[in-house]
Amino acid sequence: MKEQKSMMLFEATIKSKATLRTYQLHLRKLLEYSKIKDYDSLITLKPKQIQDLLEDYLLFCRKKLSGNSIPTIFSCYQSFFSYHVDGVNFKRIKRMFPAKEIQSGREAYTTNQVRTLIDNTISQKIKAIIHFMASSGVRIGALHELRLKHIEDMPNGCKSVLVYPDTISEYTTFITSECFEALENYLAYRKRKGEIITKDSFVFVKPNGQQHDDDDLSVALCRLSTSKLDREKSGVRYTVSSSHGLRKRFNTILKLRKDVNISIAEKLLGHSSSVKLDNVYFTPSKEQLFNEYQKAIPDLLLDEKYKLKSELQNQKMKIEELENDKDRRIEQLEKKLDLLQRFLK
Repeated sequence: MKEQKSMMLFEATIKSKATLRTYQLHLRKLLEYSKIKDYDSLITLKPKQIQDLLEDYLLFCRKKLSGNSIPTIFSCYQSFFSYHVDGVNFKRIKRMFPAKEIQSGREAYTTNQVRTLIDNTISQKIKAIIHFMASSGVRIGALHELRLKHIEDMPNGCKSVLVYPDTISEYTTFITSECFEALENYLAYRKRKGEIITKDSFVFVKPNGQQHDDDDLSVALCRLSTSKLDREKSGVRYTVSSSHGLRKRFNTILKLRKDVNISIAEKLLGHSSSVKLDNVYFTPSKEQLFNEYQKAIPDLLLDEKYKLKSELQNQKMKIEELENDKDRRIEQLEKKLDLLQRFLK
């Protein structure tokens, strides 16, 4: 569809890329439902016609969607039409919203469930995506914008990941060496298919090498988890979300560890801190973030081989710390002894 003035003006009012993508999706679905050819034609309707269209579409959505989703979708329509048209009664529309439901998908995947997902796909891309989300906690909606230049080396084979780069939502998290091996296998597969990989290449792409759409990856994970996992249901929805369950697992692991700083755990998830002043004054360095992340690595890892390797690295680090501490103590004692000898002369 050719770019239209009504959308260009509306999009210019939205600051967040994530919000913009969501609004574009919902407006596209409304346009398809209305059978109107484009957005410029949509805003030429009279307020009463727009009102009728939105009320009809709301009744249609009530049959398909949960009561928790509809207010978010219609906030998009309110923003769009309020910008272009006067006289649409959104208070009346909101009175038609269904009651909100108890939220499903609250539970996290277990480590065994994540292993099952990986073991039951032959796709190098899906394996890499599952590892990536499980070890970084990144939202699936952020994956399609990641480029290889946003991934940098860290100690012990780990990598840092810059999420939502160059936006107000930008934050840093990390992936394990286990995850990076899965990612390397996927990149090697793409190279064998003839793709030229550069720092500007997207981390995850379609089979034709093009950037993924927002919901492509979600659909792939949903199909895999629905066919291979025995998940419990709460009403019509699963208690573990097919994609968000990986992020919840990451969140749970970090929060249950008593030795991980809670404010840094929130930073690794891209959340605002629960301590309000932290959001203004607390800006930890990449090294400080990584120091806390490392504490959770043994629980984030999936393969026992990597778990044993991580445990060995931790033991070596502890031995080095003890040896360094011993050397410092000896040095301090030698200095004290030297001073004492000088004093006695």
